[in-house]
Amino acid sequence: EPLFQVGCHTHNHLDLGEISDPQKIHTELILSKQKLEEITKTEILHLAYPFGAIGNFSEIAEAEVLKAGFESASTIIPGYNLKNTPRTSLHRDSLSPEMEDSLFLAWLRGSYDTIKMISDRIKTIR
Repeated sequence: EPLFQVGCHTHNHLDLGEISDPQKIHTELILSKQKLEEITKTEILHLAYPFGAIGNFSEIAEAEVLKAGFESASTIIPGYNLKNTPRTSLHRDSLSPEMEDSLFLAWLRGSYDTIKMISDRIKTIR
């Protein structure tokens, strides 16, 4: 078993939520996947959506992810991956140098997802 797996974004790091043409999305996915497979000599099965937030991918993109041969795709949407979480929109944390200290500490303590969801909700109310 390898210690880690290599995944990919897209060929040109485009925001897939802004693209409505399935063929263009498919091409972005396949070119990235093929290039990394050529470099690593291993099958690339996982994708992280460029930018990864709500709106940065779509149902069209999720369908193309599966057609391109990926097993899963990750977002940066906080939350918990449960049995019914779609494998084309898995939750994953994203750390940033600009992150508030309180959020970083919450991440270290394992409470990031809950705190981040509350923080985001408060920002939308304001």
